[in-house]
Amino acid sequence: MRFNKLFVLVLVLLLVLVGAACGKKGEEAENEQPATETETEGGEVSSEITFPELDRTDLGADKVVATYEGGEVKGDEFAQYLSVQGFFQPSYPINDPEFRKQAIEFLIAEKTILSLTTDEHSEAAQENVNMMWEQLELRYDEATRERGFDTLQITEEDIKAFLSRYFTTEAYFKSQITEEQVVSSYNEMIPDLTTASVRHILVATQEMQPDGTRKDIRTEEEAKQRADELYQQLQGGADFAELATEHTDDPGSKESGGLYADAPVGQWVPEFKQAALEQELNKIGQPVKTDFGYHIIRVESREVEELAEVREYLTGRLAEERLMNYFQNELPGKIKEIHL
Repeated sequence: MRFNKLFVLVLVLLLVLVGAACGKKGEEAENEQPATETETEGGEVSSEITFPELDRTDLGADKVVATYEGGEVKGDEFAQYLSVQGFFQPSYPINDPEFRKQAIEFLIAEKTILSLTTDEHSEAAQENVNMMWEQLELRYDEATRERGFDTLQITEEDIKAFLSRYFTTEAYFKSQITEEQVVSSYNEMIPDLTTASVRHILVATQEMQPDGTRKDIRTEEEAKQRADELYQQLQGGADFAELATEHTDDPGSKESGGLYADAPVGQWVPEFKQAALEQELNKIGQPVKTDFGYHIIRVESREVEELAEVREYLTGRLAEERLMNYFQNELPGKIKEIHL
């Protein structure tokens, strides 16, 4: 799997909320709880997750905390929603007023989207709910889960219901994604879906100093002349790995004879990335200029993940974009009042 679904879930649901949590640089959130250390019987020290306690003042069943087009949110429902957020991410400031304001907007978004879903969307969600619960069991052992349930006054059923609602809304947006959109997204992401084994020699114009600054070691003209000379040696039959070990200015590949094996192409600077994507395999290309200097490159292998391998990821990514678009552009017109 290309990503950890649990953390993608938390990211999507709380993307806006993170901004509130991190609003004061250098300061800890009001109720952020650090992990504590406990000693096991064997003498080992392990981290123990400390869940936040939710302040339920004014979050009773008789209190309407928000109204929106088509319904309302009662205090106890919102309290459960906040508690679930605290369960997934114990560091979130679930008692912070700004966090709560944005959390209730997400809850209203969820409720308004669910009003558009069908039984087919709910059925499509169930497999993901089961998978997510299994991952959650790996993240939190049973004792941790029970402690979280007790502290936050929720149950396993509350967590699963939350996951079901989320994946039902995801299924709704996924059902709107067309094959043409998936293929277009795939084509755009090909550089990020490509790995390559590339051997290169860098003739640098600057050298990194211990203090993090850069020192000029050659002019651009000198670097180009040296790169051309090395290129001619390679064209004449010189061993690439030996020449790289002896002459490259790239410390990251010097000991491997200039080789970066099975590396993600998307991590490299544009000019180097273009060569890795387009240069003919096992052919030594003309020196390529980047901000680092001149590179002599030989692409030894290149592999792109097939559409079938990443279809689910791409569809989910497009669905998440639609969810965020709904939150930012459609939801504001549906909210009537928030009373927090």
